[in-house]
Amino acid sequence: MSGGWLLWEPASKRLIQSASVRFPRFQSSGVTGAGCEKGSLSHIANTAILGQVPTEKYFEDENTAIDTLPATKDITIPKHLGQAFSGPLSQEWRKTCEAKLEQMALRDVWEAVNKDSAMKTIKHCWVFDVKRHADGTVKKFKACLVAWGGLHLLRL
Repeated sequence: MSGGWLLWEPASKRLIQSASVRFPRFQSSGVTGAGCEKGSLSHIANTAILGQVPTEKYFEDENTAIDTLPATKDITIPKHLGQAFSGPLSQEWRKTCEAKLEQMALRDVWEAVNKDSAMKTIKHCWVFDVKRHADGTVKKFKACLVAWGGLHLLRL
């Protein structure tokens, strides 16, 4: 990448490079917020004026740093168990779920009983996530078995 601006787009979680970004041509002063002490980070951020930084050198260094970052393919987090077990990373998600069930069994999280007609079962679902290293690579896959939130009851 070279030239232009790098902009973060939160919706798609990616950087966009563009040479057609518009900034106000003249800024007589920054916006000062109430309660900002002079010299504080908030004060500096609120009083910054474009054009006082050698931007070409700054962004050249920034582009070089970004170009050296390892490229990682983003992992789609499954929304339910069927999606996790049928996707391209099904083996990893399956191992993670099995490990979580083993942990719960070792901790006696539940007791299996025969269901009779007076009992109601608790609906549940799996929640998935990925934990990453600082460089963006996958550290581990995470899974959690949870009861549906609206079904929690306080019983004394």
